[in-house]
Amino acid sequence: MASLTRGLQLLAAAVRYALAGAGLVTPPSLSRPTPCAEWDLKLLVDHVSDSAGVLHQAITAGCAGLPPPPGDGPPGLDPVHGWDISVACGARRPVPPGLAAILLPLAPLLISPATRPGLFADPVPVPAWASPGDQLVAFLGRQPQAPPGGRAW
Repeated sequence: MASLTRGLQLLAAAVRYALAGAGLVTPPSLSRPTPCAEWDLKLLVDHVSDSAGVLHQAITAGCAGLPPPPGDGPPGLDPVHGWDISVACGARRPVPPGLAAILLPLAPLLISPATRPGLFADPVPVPAWASPGDQLVAFLGRQPQAPPGGRAW
């Protein structure tokens, strides 16, 4: 039961983070690019909404439907969509340290060299002192924002 409770807490933290990013979205911003070259903000928000719908279906019906057919937008699993949304909105909100610390060791289990192509860019190098959120973002092939004070990656 403890692992179920911990999983629900992780899901709740991830949803709170994504919703905070989604709160920055305005109709005029929907055409903005995201950190993924093939995506604009509208496509990303639609993808997040579809993912939430599948999760709702899985919880309420005990199963999930088939994924959308190819061509309905880029597929993939991305535990930190909220970061991409906030970057597209110009906010660059960091992944919360507690959430990132939990997701960072799980990310290589979900995104392997075999599953990465077409879904994520290659990992971006960051220094050992980078925050867990920046390490996670870099693992997902995104360029984290350099920390304040001019210290560049």
